[in-house]
Amino acid sequence: MALSMDEQRILAEIEQHLSRAEPKLAARMSSFEAHQVKGRLHRRSHALAVIVCALLLAAISVVIYTFVVLRAGQSSGTTTQNRSTSRTEPPALSPRVPALPHAGTSS
Repeated sequence: MALSMDEQRILAEIEQHLSRAEPKLAARMSSFEAHQVKGRLHRRSHALAVIVCALLLAAISVVIYTFVVLRAGQSSGTTTQNRSTSRTEPPALSPRVPALPHAGTSS
């Protein structure tokens, strides 16, 4: 919850009065503030590292998927060409081979 301008001014006056009246306590309180800033920076850097790792994983997945699709396209490329040529040209007729009589039958 954000403080209004008056509340921020009053809080600053209290902090100044406290630092004049109790310098040791003010020093301890300022050290807590430094830890809070470090904690926020640590959380931000951690979140940034997670986002970078997620983007890297996504990029690697796309590259692997692309290689798999290209490899499948190369291996089935000949069948694709045969299918496309069979549409424009009639399929070649195979010559009929007469059946040979079986050894056990008489002709």
